[in-house]
Amino acid sequence: MKKLITVLYSVAAGLEQAYLTYETFKQASKAAAVMAVRNTPETKAPMGFTCDRQINPVPAFTAEEP
Repeated sequence: MKKLITVLYSVAAGLEQAYLTYETFKQASKAAAVMAVRNTPETKAPMGFTCDRQINPVPAFTAEEP
């Protein structure tokens, strides 16, 4: 009987720990979803080269003779 009580106590402790872990995962998931929505930028910044300014070091070719 004493062995049975020990086993049942261990099972109860394991279930309690599993439940607490499950609740922690749920809270972390909710917090991550809130933080992801809050930290998204409103507008996306362009990556790479911008098209608003063109720099061409070679002058345009003209077919005019002097």
